[in-house]
Amino acid sequence: MIRIFVYNVTNADEFLNNGTKPILDELGPYVYIETWEKVDIVENSNGTISYNQKRVYIFNEEMSQGLEDDVVIVPNIPMLSATSQSKHAAR
Repeated sequence: MIRIFVYNVTNADEFLNNGTKPILDELGPYVYIETWEKVDIVENSNGTISYNQKRVYIFNEEMSQGLEDDVVIVPNIPMLSATSQSKHAAR
């Protein structure tokens, strides 16, 4: 089971257009159940079977605090950090 929490920027337009401090809201958990599928199954001439495993994540709505198709605006922390650094370096 995988539990995911994300931060949503609730005032994205004001933040991007006016430089307002971002307001963050924690969303989640969004819960996924991890399963494995056998794919590319091949019966070999020596009597053995070969296959690859593929991870599959299934959304668990009952255990989640949100829907899988929720729209979330996530800040790009590395870009914000680089922008902040360049502003301070110019002084």
